[in-house]
Amino acid sequence: MEILSRFTLWRRSLLGVACLPQAVCMVQLSRSQGHIQVLAHASCHHEVTPETLRQLFNTLQSSNRRVSCRVALAIPEGRVFKHTLTLSHAIPRRHLRALVALEAQHLLSEETAQWHLDYLLSPPVSGRSGLRELTWWAITEETLQACTADVMAAGLLPVALEPASSALARVASAIQNKRLLPAWDLPAGFLLAAGLALRGMTE
Repeated sequence: MEILSRFTLWRRSLLGVACLPQAVCMVQLSRSQGHIQVLAHASCHHEVTPETLRQLFNTLQSSNRRVSCRVALAIPEGRVFKHTLTLSHAIPRRHLRALVALEAQHLLSEETAQWHLDYLLSPPVSGRSGLRELTWWAITEETLQACTADVMAAGLLPVALEPASSALARVASAIQNKRLLPAWDLPAGFLLAAGLALRGMTE
């Protein structure tokens, strides 16, 4: 399949992270004998904090220590600054390539969002460098559909404590009804995290 052939160009694992308002899902993917597989996964059903991200990242960090990190943030209105700044300081810079996502129904005005992203790309007052790469990306029905298609094409199943078909069915329903998945839906969070990791692998 096309996604597998593109992935063969990568020689290291990749980590996808979905930060929901009250939960974090991480999925680390790896290539083995031409196949993509789930190397590790973890979740935390708590408020997103620097320590939450650090602990999960350290849990999943591969021995290679060259894991690239794709991060999706689903952020409720009014908390964009707090959570994105949290992200920028929680994961070692050498591992971080950030893909910041805002929930479609909570998008900031274009002017406000651009100011915010410009700030993150510049060095904070603390002296630490800002994010090297940052893309404003909305979690929409199209995004969920693309992530679902990529995960299925790669032969991966959502990492969840339930039948994979159930999580996929909820994603399909959300797409059909033009709505977003709820923040507490961890299986869907895993699906998004895996989809982001695949996107990073095949870019």
